[in-house]
Amino acid sequence: MIQPCSRVCAIAALVLLSACSAAAGPITYLVTVDTSSVNGNSGFLDFQFNSDPTSQAASAAISSFNAVGGTLGAGPLPGPLTFTIPGNNDNFQPFTYGTSFSFVLSLSGPALSSPDGTGLGIIFGLGLYDGTLTAILTDQGSGFAGTVEVNSDGTTTATGFPIGSSVVSFQPIGATTTPEPGTTLLMGFGTAGLLMLRKILR
Repeated sequence: MIQPCSRVCAIAALVLLSACSAAAGPITYLVTVDTSSVNGNSGFLDFQFNSDPTSQAASAAISSFNAVGGTLGAGPLPGPLTFTIPGNNDNFQPFTYGTSFSFVLSLSGPALSSPDGTGLGIIFGLGLYDGTLTAILTDQGSGFAGTVEVNSDGTTTATGFPIGSSVVSFQPIGATTTPEPGTTLLMGFGTAGLLMLRKILR
């Protein structure tokens, strides 16, 4: 016969397992780039998604590319375009700059949904270049005007360069770092159930 304490522990375990079973969705950003200072100039866009050889698997999907006044040259964009890692990915595409362009960036995979601490080194980078292949609108030697790094705990850090500039902005889409509604409800119901059970068993 199951003892009262054992029943409480069993129910608590079931609640926690149910809550943890809800898979995390992709981490998604709306990326907007202000290119008004180079409006009309020809150059290149560089999209990279790279990692260390030992990193967990992950993918980066670029969709909904939209250029205001700009024109893309031959290449896979306006997409959709998907990169996968481990490995290195690079898309270098001609572009005549307009006043701005934007796209949706979605990051997903085990490195984000079930990180094991080996996600360091995963980075998405956006580079802007002029017609002579010189990086523009950035102060970084890497040439990136904006990056999104995947942290070892599955969270992400988005940064536009120069720091504090408004050239590249990253706007999170959806609740990417908070518990899913299903998880929250399960935990709430579980807590309420445990409280009631404790009263009954007293």
